[in-house]
Amino acid sequence: PSGRWERLSTDVLEAKKRAAAIASNLGDGFGKMPYWLGEWMLSVAARVKAGTLAQRTHDDYQEAAKLLGAWFADFAPAGIEAAHVGDYLDKGAETGRAVRANREKAALSVFFSWMMRDMWQSGVPLTQIQVLCGHESVKTTEVYVKARWRGIVAPNQVASGI
Repeated sequence: PSGRWERLSTDVLEAKKRAAAIASNLGDGFGKMPYWLGEWMLSVAARVKAGTLAQRTHDDYQEAAKLLGAWFADFAPAGIEAAHVGDYLDKGAETGRAVRANREKAALSVFFSWMMRDMWQSGVPLTQIQVLCGHESVKTTEVYVKARWRGIVAPNQVASGI
């Protein structure tokens, strides 16, 4: 998409499945929040399958991802600011679902943590992660990432689609 290439997989069936997912999202905003929330949910499903995450948590995240994807449909992840999240919480309160909206905000936080960790592990430069985090300096981002994931002090530890 947009002149960018992505290693899909070494498994032909998996590569075809991934390519179909990308192709189906091209008209709907590849790289926008619905796309990335879908990628996150694939990761969440894998954690349930591995037994490291409860099915109930998956179900809660799935519902949150659906609502967050609709609200932030036109946003790339790096374009979401605190004020946008505040608007989401305000709308939740106005519609009598303040607690639910806050839980969805918590899911959004987990999503962004997943995205930053996956980017770091895949070797994405800190300057790009800095944009997502909204930090003023690369050093701040480096300290944040390394403090948050102490076991991962060097990038390129795992393969990723990001």
